[in-house]
Amino acid sequence: MPGVTSPLATLLTPERCLLLLDPVVAAAGPALGAGLSRWVSGVVVPPAALAGFPGDGPLPGVRMDTGTAALPLGRGATVSEGLDGLSRRLDALAEHGARFAYWRAVLDAERYSGAAVHANTHALARFAGACQEADLPALLDLRVGTTTHGIAVHEALVTNALEKLDAELTRAGVAPANLILVTGLVRHGTPAEVAERTVRALGAAPRTAGIALAVDAAGRTNLRAVAERAARYLDSSATLTFCVDDPGLAEQALA
Repeated sequence: MPGVTSPLATLLTPERCLLLLDPVVAAAGPALGAGLSRWVSGVVVPPAALAGFPGDGPLPGVRMDTGTAALPLGRGATVSEGLDGLSRRLDALAEHGARFAYWRAVLDAERYSGAAVHANTHALARFAGACQEADLPALLDLRVGTTTHGIAVHEALVTNALEKLDAELTRAGVAPANLILVTGLVRHGTPAEVAERTVRALGAAPRTAGIALAVDAAGRTNLRAVAERAARYLDSSATLTFCVDDPGLAEQALA
């Protein structure tokens, strides 16, 4: 994989996935990481868990957003926060062993608006730029929550969100070679419909070194169809992998 850093290449190792742990589970840190290497390439852990993380386990990374706040005049929409002091925090965590950084933004499909999309994609782009300056791979997690309006509406919202993220990254001048996009499956359809619409929506995604599809227990039955279709139609410059939030799903996602 020419032009990418060693940690990024490790994160995109074939037949492994990324693991976004609940903070309580992740507090196990070193003990947990040692047993995950077969299925997991990178684990997002709290900063305190970086100390003593096993060198022969998955790469440890840290979540840098600090949660969400209400978006002013957003009618219930939220924006992920944590940009204050971000560069300083990235440098400090890299010194303590972080090998990549992660930022999550979730858009409420029922409160979807141009303002909410702009606020969250702009924050993601600023985060990506700070990671580039810190020489840390950046995981950009942008998801659209489920909707009651069906699969066509969900596909349209996911496509729009990815288009806006692409525009913000381009505007910020962020290089794609150090980025992994994390996003969810398009929802509310058969496995074949989910696969077709997810891959179609990913056609609007920004150029990145890799795409990690976030998978939960409900979505894992769609994985093979999505992976097979993605392998045929996605830009071959981006490596496709998966992202789970439960260690038990790691093996299932790759089986």
